[in-house]
Amino acid sequence: MLRQHPGLGRPGRVEATRELVIPKLPFIIPCTEKNGIISILRILHASRRWPESF
Repeated sequence: MLRQHPGLGRPGRVEATRELVIPKLPFIIPCTEKNGIISILRILHASRRWPESF
């Protein structure tokens, strides 16, 4: 899904990232896209403290 829609999700809290929120699950997946390559940075539980960087 991310391959076809790299802009999916909301703008990220960390610069140059996007956040994919999983419906009905408490997970947020921050990711980046550069030169057509999508990198998933982490899978975070929504109740956890957000890291300052990845």
